[in-house]
Amino acid sequence: MPKIYFTLFFYHSFRKTLLYTGGLLFFYISMAQEVSNDSFSIQLAELEYIDPITKDLVILTENFQRLNKIELTQTYNYIGITFPLSKYYHGDPKHIDYYYKLSKAEDIFDWTFCEHEVRLVGLSPGVHKLSIIGKLTNGNQSKNIIELDIMVPYPFYLQWWFIMVTLASLIIIFIWLRFLLIKTIKLRRNRDLHISNLEARAYRAQMNPHFIFNALNGMQHAMLLKGEKEFNRYVTRFSKLIRNTIDMSNVERITLEEELSYLTNYVELQSLSLEKDIFFNVTLDENINPKFVFLPCMMLQPIVENSIVHGLSEVKSKNIITINFSRTKIFLICKINDNGIGRKAAEKKKTRYKKSHKSFATKIMKERINIFNYYNKYRLEFSIEDLEDDKGDAIGTSVTLKIPFDFKFREKAVL
Repeated sequence: MPKIYFTLFFYHSFRKTLLYTGGLLFFYISMAQEVSNDSFSIQLAELEYIDPITKDLVILTENFQRLNKIELTQTYNYIGITFPLSKYYHGDPKHIDYYYKLSKAEDIFDWTFCEHEVRLVGLSPGVHKLSIIGKLTNGNQSKNIIELDIMVPYPFYLQWWFIMVTLASLIIIFIWLRFLLIKTIKLRRNRDLHISNLEARAYRAQMNPHFIFNALNGMQHAMLLKGEKEFNRYVTRFSKLIRNTIDMSNVERITLEEELSYLTNYVELQSLSLEKDIFFNVTLDENINPKFVFLPCMMLQPIVENSIVHGLSEVKSKNIITINFSRTKIFLICKINDNGIGRKAAEKKKTRYKKSHKSFATKIMKERINIFNYYNKYRLEFSIEDLEDDKGDAIGTSVTLKIPFDFKFREKAVL
């Protein structure tokens, strides 16, 4: 009896276990079948874009499923994607909705609902990744994601080669301008030094040892033959000339009044030294105020010196030097005339004074004029003319200087 009860108990327990196991198995199979029915894939129906070479609209309806990269141009920047229309209505569990997102570098956007098409226009330069998924109404997602790389080139001025060329060009231009600036500064410094040397040479030439020797002899002659009064006048003019020359060595310009005072004293001293009267006449236009008109230092003195040394020293008659000043809006015009023997005759006659004088006055003055014109907008003009009578005989020399009112001699060069 116990064996029969045990057998019946085992039989009922095994039957219940089979029933439960079968139920669970049927449940899992049903669930798997339902999930299998909701699993789906998406694909493209049509792809269109503008070809970057031909600029034509390209429409693909097949053979593009494996296409994963498209190149566009910056100007013709368009791409359109169409999906198959869902045969189920909204609200149906089998209806497919499409979503896309566009990412570029670290800028990632959220998924965006797009019905059954995506159209992109005017994408920014760079590489964009277009991702597309499908979702059922019940929330199930497609088992595949369509991804497409879209490449839009940068404009030429943002291309690496253009940036490198631009940077290289800027560096070369900067180096060239720097070199030019340094060269200009050196040139100006050299010219400034040359000006200083020329000024020093001009002052030395003006106060040459022979002139000083003759002036001292003139003092002795005045003291012995003309008395103490004439000697004192001579010494006074000589000391004043030396003092004025030293004072002018420290400035670059003087007033016309100071220049005329200096020239008057110089001519009178030369007259005493050569023991002959030199008539010095100056005329000014009424619209010229000598107190407010400026001249470069040592510009007129070398001309007067040449007139006396090379022209008037050989004239036996009355010696005359006339200076006439007129003006235009921009220039002061200075005309210096003498009644000397002229340049041609002066070349033939070389007195002892001329040989020992070794005058560099005209040459130095011309060099100073060249440098003056380098620094100024308006040029200083210098010209010499031989004066002749009706018969063609020399009756003197005329020198003309055109000096701009607004002038400078040197600039401060700063790095």
